Amino acid sequence: NAPLEVSFTGSGSTDDVGVVSHSWDFGDGGSSTLADPVHTYSSPGSYTATLTVQDGEGETDIDTISITVTQAGNSAPVAVATASPLTGNAPLEVSFTGSGSTDDVGVVSHSWDFGDGGSSTLA
Repeated sequence: NAPLEVSFTGSGSTDDVGVVSHSWDFGDGGSSTLADPVHTYSSPGSYTATLTVQDGEGETDIDTISITVTQAGNSAPVAVATASPLTGNAPLEVSFTGSGSTDDVGVVSHSWDFGDGGSSTLA
């Protein structure tokens, strides 16, 4: 899920005369010359990370890795209901509140069923 931090490993690259440079293109505009960089993808999407290695004689080789970053899912809200007073003689007037309820994208509505046929949509 976005943002997604990815650790890349290019230090395992080999060559008969020795690898002298690493060049990463992360596919989202980011790049690095470290052998083993860490990169954060901040937006959902499909990316192709490309590693180019070069040896001491100027020869190069390329390898690619596909990265998929998904949208973070919506978590269920947490309902918090309070009432006061909780006991008393009939007819009993009770004040209810749901204003302590929370959600990762915001609570957009409240729906109360008082169990006696009454209802409300106020927080």
